[in-house]
Amino acid sequence: MSAEIPANEVALPFHGSTSGTGPLTWGQTAIWDVLAWLGPDAVTLNRLAWWELPPGTDLDRVTRALPALVERHDSLRSRYFQGPNGPLQEVDATGELSLRIYAHEEGSPAPSRENVGEQLRQEPFDNARDLPIRFGLVTRAGVPEALFASISHMAVDGSSFPILSADLLELLAGQELGPAGQQPLARAEYEASETGLARERRALAFWADRLGDLPEPMLMHAGRADQPDFLWARIDSPAMALAARSLAARFGVEAGTPVLAGLALVLAGYTGETETALRLIVATRFLPASRNLVGAFNLNALFRVSVRDEPISAFVQQTAGAQLSALRNCEIDPRKLDALMAETARSRGLDGSEGYCFVNDVRLERQRYGAADPIVASELAAGIKAALPRTRISELPPGNAPKTANLFVHVHNTSEQAYLRLGGERRFLGSHGPAGFLRDLEQTLIRAAGNPDLPAAEAFPKLPHTPISNVR
Repeated sequence: MSAEIPANEVALPFHGSTSGTGPLTWGQTAIWDVLAWLGPDAVTLNRLAWWELPPGTDLDRVTRALPALVERHDSLRSRYFQGPNGPLQEVDATGELSLRIYAHEEGSPAPSRENVGEQLRQEPFDNARDLPIRFGLVTRAGVPEALFASISHMAVDGSSFPILSADLLELLAGQELGPAGQQPLARAEYEASETGLARERRALAFWADRLGDLPEPMLMHAGRADQPDFLWARIDSPAMALAARSLAARFGVEAGTPVLAGLALVLAGYTGETETALRLIVATRFLPASRNLVGAFNLNALFRVSVRDEPISAFVQQTAGAQLSALRNCEIDPRKLDALMAETARSRGLDGSEGYCFVNDVRLERQRYGAADPIVASELAAGIKAALPRTRISELPPGNAPKTANLFVHVHNTSEQAYLRLGGERRFLGSHGPAGFLRDLEQTLIRAAGNPDLPAAEAFPKLPHTPISNVR
């Protein structure tokens, strides 16, 4: 990390209209447990956002907008701590938030946006004592240029950022905002209600049914949980983006669905199994009441498909249906889900070292096709060959090993350029490693886009190494 950039810290008072204390939501509990596993000094889950400010934005407008944003969303002025019967959240009605001003004069070099953001993000949050958000502001000759926010994952998930961004820009423009979305304490009340608990019971039954005969490679950790050997790589591929969008247009689905189908096919090839399961990390903003909730709201959804004797067209449709079923059955207290999965492993005589494959789709922009459009699909597929030489696959420095993960995929973009990061246990991925898996995923989607009638099992490149199911 670069040398610390000097800043002046300003305290901005806020005066919210609500306060209270209550249990965590299911989504907050999931993040609480991950943070406890990572340790108090971990910063890998700190979220960062930044905005280039429009001309005419003065300092007074910024210092009025930031407290208003924190007053509007309870999670941004909450503290999270262990209570006598479990973790709690406490919403503060009043307090002060931190704004660090990185000032430079005309003619002097501005501090790097990347360095400012990383300096804010790399500072741990004490969620029991501190507000879960800190702001940074770059100014030139006193005029605001760029605004940054580093936020604890206890207070937000990826889908919170479009909500926060829209509110902030309206506040900076001096506009009146409509009613805020549901607050986390209200969501926790819903989860404890009979309606919420009934939904949870149905979801637990769904998971129990699908975990019962899941192939062992989808349940067993490939390495040592206490000594993970986790490797990471990324792909930047305009060809993969064209292939995914072509398949989406051909079948009238969202562009992430073919990517999910491709991941399932490649994973089936790597494991030598005909059943593939992925744990999707999803933001559970399904109901109108919770659509604009700002908070940690991610839960796991169990996606499972079969690689049958069917064409790619049918497999993509199977994927879309399995994805919808997974989303309908994800609202569960994560600790109850952990207990269910541990009991499933015990009942099947497995060693209790659980391992799963995760997909975290963090795209903020989605390409949706309401109906099949073969003409658009063909036009997109026609550009794949020319785009393929621009693919870049990079091995990344060793990073964190997500808890219980054999494989972890972050889908960042599928529009003009597909951008994915993938990590996996060395033993799980075999000789190809994460870079090979990403290359196989790209080739699978390209083959499928070129011939959607191809049998699904033939879209995946043949492997020269031993399937995971034969590695013990």
